[in-house]
Amino acid sequence: MEHPYYLFLSVDTDGVGTFVPFTQRVVRVAFVVTTPENSSVLRREDYFVQGAEECKTCYTLDQMAGGVTPEEALARLLSQLQLILANRGRMVVHNKNFICSALKSLGCTAATVKQCRDAMYCTMENAAVLGPRLKYPKLVELCTFLLPLLSLTASQLEQCSDKVVLLMQCYTRGKQIMLFT
Repeated sequence: MEHPYYLFLSVDTDGVGTFVPFTQRVVRVAFVVTTPENSSVLRREDYFVQGAEECKTCYTLDQMAGGVTPEEALARLLSQLQLILANRGRMVVHNKNFICSALKSLGCTAATVKQCRDAMYCTMENAAVLGPRLKYPKLVELCTFLLPLLSLTASQLEQCSDKVVLLMQCYTRGKQIMLFT
């Protein structure tokens, strides 16, 4: 089934705390909404989120201070998620559990997280068929496999805005070779 819209989502955290249970703070959100086969970008957003008191990733506290509140970040994202959900679109993420935890940390209700989870396509889980060497691959490993001619820089693997583009490219290539549905 072809979906009318795709939302590719990447989220970065402050790197302080744990993933399970999720105690990290979301510090940046990037997403792109496209038509099928990424033929047309309908919306692209990338913003910092305020609230972190320290950050162990590539971002500075000054960058986050100029960002939006967690409530505004959630509202901006939910407006696009509602479009996707209402039109039976697909949300493409690399790590479904991480994204769901990040949505909860931004204040998303359990019901909305469940709706999102049901609409999510997880490239990490679906790439597990590549074999034990790449079982639940990191995004960089998936990119290396699917896009071998793409020379990735360290900054592309740190910046949320670049990771969402890499996710789009991996998903598109994965569909072309029938790794992804």
